Amino acid sequence: MTLNEFFAHLDQQDDSLPMPVLVRLLQQLTVSETEMAHVISFSETGYTRNVVRVTPIYAALLLCWCPGQESPIHDHHGSACGVRVIKGTLTETQFKRHPDGRLEQMLRSTLHAGKVCGSCDADIHIIGNEMADAGQNLITLHVYTPPLKHFHYYFRDDPRVETVLDVETAAALRDYNVAATTG
Repeated sequence: MTLNEFFAHLDQQDDSLPMPVLVRLLQQLTVSETEMAHVISFSETGYTRNVVRVTPIYAALLLCWCPGQESPIHDHHGSACGVRVIKGTLTETQFKRHPDGRLEQMLRSTLHAGKVCGSCDADIHIIGNEMADAGQNLITLHVYTPPLKHFHYYFRDDPRVETVLDVETAAALRDYNVAATTG
């Protein structure tokens, strides 16, 4: 499935996609770094979240990671997220949160180019490009359904949880709604 076919299929949906459907579609997707060149943007100061497309049903972002960069520990409050690795090697560590707020590392996995993973709602994880030794950049396509509006940050040695607004998606969704009403 091409990138255009992928988005056409998502655009036909009337509601959020269940995680198994989103993962299956991402597995069928054929996408290259060249196709995404217009969105690719790296920063030495931290990974970048680059909006590809946002509708009321889903948000697609291209995340670009330099070697050694990783996300904070987070969830996808109220959204499912499917991730396809376009280039490089992604490392994901999943956590369980105990009633006292303590985090326990549960599973660690590595995904290479072409592989897909997914997480839902309250799943807690950290992802990133641990390939600092290899010096290889990582590019991942993330699809959130419904669009991620806010999420939570967690801390390894602190029971505190912070709620964070997804600024990129909120701005893109606002632009989408303005275009739809003036269009």
